[in-house]
Amino acid sequence: MAKRARGRLWGIIAVTLGIGGFTAAMYPFSIFGYLFIPASVLCGGIAFNRGEKRLGGIGISLGSIAALFFIFLLLSKILRKALFVFL
Repeated sequence: MAKRARGRLWGIIAVTLGIGGFTAAMYPFSIFGYLFIPASVLCGGIAFNRGEKRLGGIGISLGSIAALFFIFLLLSKILRKALFVFL
């Protein structure tokens, strides 16, 4: 039997979702940030387990950094609104 070619589909999906997570993180009250960031980490993990070490690692890294960026922007917007109430 011929060897099955291993594609890079999961890694490419993970990197694409990670980049989408960064752009969606700039709008913290949109639904896309909540969807893209965990999906990037999940697809990156699947890609890493399937042997796509480079793209899987990049997808996990982009998703993790985008999650931290998302949390930072969300908290800063909430705190900014809270501070303007007291001023």
